[in-house]
Amino acid sequence: MTSPLPILNVVGLARAREAELIMDVDSVGAHQALGAICTLLFDVEGVRSHFKIASQIAPRNVNVLNNYSVSLHQLGFFSEAFEYANTVAELVPEDLRALRQARDNAFFAGDLNNARLLDEMHAFRGGKEDDDACTIGDVIKSLGKSGVAQSELATGQRLMFDLLRERKVRFKSIEFGVTEADGDTAVAYTVRIRASLNDAIELGDELAVQLSDQIADWHPWALVFDFIGQGAGD
Repeated sequence: MTSPLPILNVVGLARAREAELIMDVDSVGAHQALGAICTLLFDVEGVRSHFKIASQIAPRNVNVLNNYSVSLHQLGFFSEAFEYANTVAELVPEDLRALRQARDNAFFAGDLNNARLLDEMHAFRGGKEDDDACTIGDVIKSLGKSGVAQSELATGQRLMFDLLRERKVRFKSIEFGVTEADGDTAVAYTVRIRASLNDAIELGDELAVQLSDQIADWHPWALVFDFIGQGAGD
């Protein structure tokens, strides 16, 4: 299959040059800029290296922690992204956006216990949701009805994003859906990706093989993992 490779465009090159120029006067900002560029290039080691250095220079700096969380999120490391986003939410408790980011990363990682606690905290502090959004409570309730373990959700999520990183395919959005028909309940974990329809189908076929291999009692009719291709250039 052909997979879209991230391109370091003129803006990216300009940021890299700027980072080198300001390294002596703003090393924290420079390493964050270089970490962001490494994110675009799927250079996981580079991301970790630059943000680790920035964190050592400026420990518990909210901007560094938040930007590292965003990079980890974009690479599909949601459990790690949750840890950093949660720290930001603790450091800036009045920032509902930080709290929501921590909750969403826990949710996307399949860590529904932490996601539920943060969701309740978000609502208690006045956070709002889209009226048609599939809630964390919906997913937890549906998993209980279907007999699917939360560990299956977490494993499937990990396999999906391991595969996307391996193929260097970027994702656009993640959606949860719950359907009930004829007494059966199904949870769908859908990832919209920057790839062609054919490439998305091929990725889905490879994912299905991995799910069957790594989840001993996988319930494919009750927990559906799906890629939707929306064009590499969108």
